[in-house]
Amino acid sequence: MWLKADLHLHTNKGPEGFVPWTPQELIDLAAQTGYQVLSFTDHDRVTYSPALARYAQERGIVLIPGVEATVEGRHVLLYNFPCPPEALRSFGDIRRHKGSNTLVVAPHPFYPGPTSLRKKLLENLDLFDAIEYSHFYTSWLNRNRRGVGFAQDRGIPLLGGSDAHLPRQFGTTYSLVEADPSSEGVLSAIRAARVQVVSRPLHTRALCAIGVSLVSGAVLQAGWGLTEALWNGLSLTIARAYASVRETHQPESVGVHWRRSQERISKRNGHYAREGFGLQPEQSRSEERDRISRGFGSCVHSHPHEDLGAPRDYPS
Repeated sequence: MWLKADLHLHTNKGPEGFVPWTPQELIDLAAQTGYQVLSFTDHDRVTYSPALARYAQERGIVLIPGVEATVEGRHVLLYNFPCPPEALRSFGDIRRHKGSNTLVVAPHPFYPGPTSLRKKLLENLDLFDAIEYSHFYTSWLNRNRRGVGFAQDRGIPLLGGSDAHLPRQFGTTYSLVEADPSSEGVLSAIRAARVQVVSRPLHTRALCAIGVSLVSGAVLQAGWGLTEALWNGLSLTIARAYASVRETHQPESVGVHWRRSQERISKRNGHYAREGFGLQPEQSRSEERDRISRGFGSCVHSHPHEDLGAPRDYPS
C-alpha cells in the first residue's frame, strides 16, 4: 500500500525555541490531513518514546525514530539508529553504527548555507540511502535541481520532506512510500526506491515569508542566548567581586575577637586611670582610702576625682 509520509519535521522539543507545536499536536494535525508515517527530526535530539509511538498508532500513524544530527558541522537525517546523536559526530561514527534497519538521508545537500553537505556528500556517498527533495523552492528558483540530477546519475532515491518548523511549511512537500505500515517496512521501501515525491513550488511571497520567519526566529533565539550568556557572565563577575570583598573583610574568629576586645578594654581603663576618672589601678585606690582616713573624704568639692588638698574656704 502507498503511505503518505513526512520524515523531516521539527517540534518544540528541539533547540530552536520558535517551533509552535508539541509532538502530540503535530501528530493530531497529520492525522487530520491523511498522513500515515511521520518522523520527528529535531536538531541533535531524538524526539521519540514508546508512549509517543502509541499515541501516533492510535491515530493511524507509524512514528519512526529520527534526528537531524550535526555531523562534522553538516546536517544529516538519521533514522532508527541504536545510539544517541552524541555518538554520531563524524561520518566514521555513522559508518560504524549504521545497520540493516537504519536510514541515512542527505537533507537539502546543495542549498546555500554552512550546514549543507555539498562536497561531504561526494566524499561519503556510500553512507547515504536517499537525497531529500526540499520544500523550499519556487518555479523560477529551485536548488533541488542539482540534487535531482545527482541522485538520478547515481541511482539514489529522492525523499520528499517539508522540514516544517512552521505551519505554513507543513504539507508543502511529502512522500508516498509503497510499504507495509511499519517502521522497518517503510525504511526498507525507501532504500529500495519504492518512493515518490509529491511537491509543489511555493509562490515567491510564501517563500520570502517562510525565509524571513525562519531567519528572524533563529536571530531571536540567538539574541536570547546572547542575553542569557551576558547576564550569566555579569552575575558571575558580581559574585566573584562580592566574594573577594568578603574575603578581604572576613570577620575575626570568636577567640581572636574576644582577646582583642579585652585588650581594648584594658587600654581604655588605663587611660581613664591616668586621667583621674573611671576605673583606677590599685595604687590610686589606696591613695584615695588614705585621703578619706585623713578626713578629707567628706569635703564638698566640685569634681569627685580632683586633688582635694587642704580644706577650702567658701564665701557665705
